[in-house]
Amino acid sequence: MRSRSGWLVAAVAGVALWIGLAARAEARLPTPEEAERVTQGTALTLGGQVFQLGILAFDYGITDRINVGTDPPMYLVRAAEPVLIPNLHLKVIAYRGDRFWLTGQAAVYYASLSKGDASGNLFAVPLTAYASQQIDSHWWIHGEVTYNIVWANGTGDLSRTTLGGAAATRAVQLAVTGEYRIRPTIAITLRGRIQVYTSRLALSSSTNPDDFTSIAVDARVDPRDLPPWQVVPAVSFLWQRLRLAAGVGYGNYFLPGMQVPLTKRSWVPEASVALVF
Repeated sequence: MRSRSGWLVAAVAGVALWIGLAARAEARLPTPEEAERVTQGTALTLGGQVFQLGILAFDYGITDRINVGTDPPMYLVRAAEPVLIPNLHLKVIAYRGDRFWLTGQAAVYYASLSKGDASGNLFAVPLTAYASQQIDSHWWIHGEVTYNIVWANGTGDLSRTTLGGAAATRAVQLAVTGEYRIRPTIAITLRGRIQVYTSRLALSSSTNPDDFTSIAVDARVDPRDLPPWQVVPAVSFLWQRLRLAAGVGYGNYFLPGMQVPLTKRSWVPEASVALVF
C-alpha cells in the first residue's frame, strides 16, 4: 500500500511540476478583459496560455476554455499534520455567451493518513458546477453547486483521524457570490456558502490488539449539528500582473479547493495574492 501511495504522490507532483514548467515556457500576459475576471469560485477562467501563481492556487490556461492547476495550501498542511496532500483540478467551460458562463470543475485530493495506531488513505473528489451571469457593467452574480465525495480506507481507528478538525463524508454544498465593480480593476464581493446535505458517515476499521484477538467495527454516524455555512465579504484588486483579495466573514471555514468544512464556527478570513505571467 505504501508503495502504491508513494507512486501516486510522485505522479501528482510530477504533473504539477510539468504544469509549472510548461506554463512558464509558453505563458503570456492576459488582456485587460481577461485580467479583470474574478476566477476564484466563479465560472470564469484565465485566458489561454495565462499562468497564475498564487498562494491559494497555481493555475494555467491551456486554452481560454480549459484551465488546469493545483492548490499549494494542501501541501502546506504537512507543517501542522503528518500528511501530504497532492492534488490536481481541471476547469472546463461548457457554455459561454455574451453575459452568461457555465463551467464545470473536477478536482482530486489524496492523503496518506497516520495517527496513533490508525493508518490509511483518504481521497476527496469535489465535483463543481459554476454559473456566472453579468447583469450590467457593474454587477455579476455567481452560483455554485458542489458534490464532495470523501472516503477513507485503512486499519486502526480511523474514526479518530481527522484533518485539522475537518469532518470527511459525502456532501452537497450551495454557494452564491454577488460581485460589484467599483472600477474595472476593483471588485467588492459577498459570498455565502452552506452545506445543505451530509450523508451518513460510514466507518469500517479493524485491529489486532494481540496474536489471539481480532476486532472489526462497522458503524454509521448521523450528523446532528447545524449544517456548515459561511458568509464572507471581500474586496479584490485585479491588475494585469497582480491579483489581491482580502476579506473577513463568519461561519465555518472551508478548506480551500477541497471544500471540506471545519467543525468549529468562528471568524473566517479570506486572503489571496497571485502573480500573473
